[in-house]
Amino acid sequence: MTDVIDSNPPTEKEVALTEALKGALPARMFDTDEGMAHRRNVLSTLDGIIQDWVKAHVQTKLALPLEIAQTIRAKVFTFGSYRLGVHGRDSDIDTLVCFSHHIEHEDFFGSLYEKLGQLEQVSDLHAAPDAFVPAIKLAFEGVEMDLLMARTTLETVPDDLDLQDVDLLRNVDEKTARSLNGCRVTDTIRMLVYRVEPEHFQLCLRTIKLWAKAKNIYSNGLGYLGGVHLALLVAKLCQMFPQATAAKLLDKFFWVYSNWDWECNAVLLQDVDDLRFPGLPHWDPRKNRRDASHLMKIITPCYPQQNASYTVNQSTLRLIIKEFQKGHEVMRAIMSQDSPKPWSMLWRKSNFFAAHQYYVMVRASAATQEDRTLFEGLVESKIRRLAEQLMRVGKVAYASPLPKSFHRTKEAEEAENPVTAPFETYWFIGLTLGQRSEGGGILRVTSNMPLDITPAADFFYSSVAESRNHHHNESMAVDINPATRSNLPEWLWTDGGMKKPDLARAKKRKKATVSAAPPVAVPAPEQLVTAASNGVAEASVAEPLDEPKKPKLVLPSRRVVELDADEPTAMPPPQPLRRTVNIKVHDTRRAPASGHERRERDRATGKRNGRQ
Repeated sequence: MTDVIDSNPPTEKEVALTEALKGALPARMFDTDEGMAHRRNVLSTLDGIIQDWVKAHVQTKLALPLEIAQTIRAKVFTFGSYRLGVHGRDSDIDTLVCFSHHIEHEDFFGSLYEKLGQLEQVSDLHAAPDAFVPAIKLAFEGVEMDLLMARTTLETVPDDLDLQDVDLLRNVDEKTARSLNGCRVTDTIRMLVYRVEPEHFQLCLRTIKLWAKAKNIYSNGLGYLGGVHLALLVAKLCQMFPQATAAKLLDKFFWVYSNWDWECNAVLLQDVDDLRFPGLPHWDPRKNRRDASHLMKIITPCYPQQNASYTVNQSTLRLIIKEFQKGHEVMRAIMSQDSPKPWSMLWRKSNFFAAHQYYVMVRASAATQEDRTLFEGLVESKIRRLAEQLMRVGKVAYASPLPKSFHRTKEAEEAENPVTAPFETYWFIGLTLGQRSEGGGILRVTSNMPLDITPAADFFYSSVAESRNHHHNESMAVDINPATRSNLPEWLWTDGGMKKPDLARAKKRKKATVSAAPPVAVPAPEQLVTAASNGVAEASVAEPLDEPKKPKLVLPSRRVVELDADEPTAMPPPQPLRRTVNIKVHDTRRAPASGHERRERDRATGKRNGRQ
C-alpha cells in the first residue's frame, strides 16, 4: 500500500476552489438524469438479447434439449468510466459479457456479431477479434459501446458471479484474462481509494480526462494515456493524500508526475503476488527484460498485473512529460494567493497543427459508410506502429500522432478517378526533425539529409495487408501522403473543426527552418516520399518532378484471393513512386549541448576547434 504523505484536512481555499471547479467544467462532462436512464435501458435490452442468443446458440450448436439450454446463461458487467461514475454525455460504455465454457470466441465474433448486425438499434458495428483485448464495437440506440467477452470454465454463469474471485482465472486463455481484468482493475481501484470522498476522486478524474484530451495525449491505442492510466494515476494520489479535495488532488497530480522518475519507478497501487497460473504472464521487470524496457510503468493492481502503459514510446512519453510540466505551472497560477487564474486555463486546447512543420497524412477510404467503419478500425490499429517506424527514418527525432481522426465524404465530381472510394478517414502524424539526444533534447541538423520515409510506409502497407480478413473488400484502400504546415488540407479548418495555425506568427517564432536551392524554398509534400524502387535516385528540390503517383494499397476481395489455411499467402506491398529530397534543417530549440554533443556535431559538420 502507498504511504500517506499528507492527511491534513482541507483548507477553506481548497474547498472554495473545488466548488469553483464544479462550475467551470463543461456541462458535457456530466451525464443527465435522462441520459443515465437511457444507458440503463440500453444495458437491460442488450442483456436480454444476449441471453436469448446464448440459449438459441447452445441448443443449435450442441443439440441440447430445450430444458437444459434454458439453464445456460451469460452475465453482463460494466467497467471503465461508466463503472467509476465519471462518464460524460458522449462517453461510451465498456461492457464485459461472461459466458460459460459452451461459448467460444469464434461464436462471439461470428454468430453474435451477425445477430447484432441484424438489429435496427445497432449501428457503426465492427469487430476487432485480433486486438490485444478483442472487442466488438457498436452504437446501440445511439450509445457507443465496447463489448468484450470472457469464456469461463463454468457450466452456467450465476447472477451473483464475483469477478474478484481469482479462481475464475484458472485454466482460461490469456485473452479472457485480459477481458476479465478490465472489470477487476476497475473494482480494485474503487476499493483502494475508499479513504477519499468519491466525489473528489471522480471530479479530479473528470478534470484530468478533459485536460488530456485538450492536450492531444488521450489515446491508449496511439501510445498516449487512456482512461485506465488516468484512473490509476489519480488513485495513486488519493492514497498519498487521503483527505484531499479535488482541487488539491489536481495540484498534487501535476506536481508529483512532472517530477516522477519514469525510467526507474513504477506507479503501483499495491503489491500483487504472482500466482503462476499457466498461460497468464505477470509483469515483473526483475524476471522479464521486456517488462524492464517499458518507458512508462503504470501497473494494474490485481493478478495478473500488467503494465497498462506498455504502448508509450519515446515520442509520446516526451509529450506526456511536457504536458505534466506545463500543467504544474498552470496549477501554480490557479492556486496562487495573489491573482488566481481561472480553471479553464488547465484544459485550454493545444494546436497540433501549429506544433510541427512536417506531417504524414494517412487516408483510408471505402465505398460505403459501413465499410469505412469496418476498415478504419484496422488502419487506426496500425498508426502507432507507423509512428514508431517513422522515428527510425533518417533525421526524424520524434513522430507524434494526433489522437483524432477526420471523416470526409467526397462527392462524385471531387473524386480523382472513377475508382476512388468516397468515404474517407484521415489521421495525421507530426514529425520533429533533428537528432535525439539524452534527456529528450533535440540536436540541430546542419547538413543536407535525405528524408526517406519509404521503409516506414512499406512496413505500414504490409502490416495492413497481413491483417485483412474476409470482412474487407476490394473498395477499401489506404495511402500515405506527406505535407508541410503551410499546405495542409483546407478542409481541416473549414470542416474539421481545427484551428488554422498563424503562419506569420509561426515564422517569427519558428523552431526549425528549411532551406533548399532556388527557386523553391520549401519542398512540396509529395517530394518528401523518397527512393526509387530500383535504387535511391536523389532529386534536387529545385528540379521539376513528374506528377507523383500516390501510393495505395487495395485490399483484395476474399472472393478473388483465397488464402490456404496451412500456407497463407502474403500480399506483396505496393511499389509507390519514391523520391529523395535533400532538406537542410536548423533547429533553434535545442537544449545547451554537452561537450560530447558539441564534438559529435562538429565532427558531423567538418568543424574542428572552431575552424572549418
